[in-house]
Amino acid sequence: MKPRLVRTILLVVVFLVMVAVPRWLPRWPWPRPAEPRPSSVRPLTAGEKEQFERGRLQFATICAACHQPNGQGLLGLAPSLVNSRWVQDDPRILARIVLNGKAQENLIMPPWKMMLNDGAIAEVLTFVRRSWGNEGDPVTAALVAEARRDTAAREQPLSDYDLETLVLTLPPRSN
Repeated sequence: MKPRLVRTILLVVVFLVMVAVPRWLPRWPWPRPAEPRPSSVRPLTAGEKEQFERGRLQFATICAACHQPNGQGLLGLAPSLVNSRWVQDDPRILARIVLNGKAQENLIMPPWKMMLNDGAIAEVLTFVRRSWGNEGDPVTAALVAEARRDTAAREQPLSDYDLETLVLTLPPRSN
């Protein structure tokens, strides 16, 4: 190739990189990050905010060692709580998981029913259901107490099969 042709090609490439591409690139119709959608989650009341903060402290003390401070879990130890089906869906099932523990493959979450009262569990669950992009409603101590009564005789951790059965058999929630 002739030196003059190489220089011309280089000048065109430099022009494209410096001038044309920055103007053209933002208009390119490739997939863009999703626009943030407005949250449909109702704000927490003052009492629920206090419950959330107490739950944050409880989570940091009890749960974060396995589920990590960012809720993403630890491979081989604890699953992520971020966008988790069990966190987002029916809080009655989530309360049962915390009360009775959960067995999944080679992972076993211990039961907390002997160590935490209903209020403390509700606080932790409220924190988890409103953290890391989760948009669940707060959990009440009454809901946890009901789950505790319903599972009082249970001595084994819940399995995925148990949870799927609960999804199908729990009556609809009354609000």
